[in-house]
Amino acid sequence: MIEQVKEVLMNNGHIIKAPYIPIPENVSFVHQDFSNGFFGHVRLLRALEIAQLFNIMETQATSKALINGFTKVVKDE
Repeated sequence: MIEQVKEVLMNNGHIIKAPYIPIPENVSFVHQDFSNGFFGHVRLLRALEIAQLFNIMETQATSKALINGFTKVVKDE
């Protein structure tokens, strides 16, 4: 059922496809503290963080659509 909801939402333009993250040509290592963004240079988002943010947004859009659909179908007592 979730896949059907995602397909309808994608067809209506309410959600988009997952972002494409290209595979880097070379490997680079981080030589800084991850908490450095609060006080100094801001680091870029990692691919895992981008995927998690996208998954959260997609889940919220799907949940909102399901709740909206259920409220239209439910009868008041």
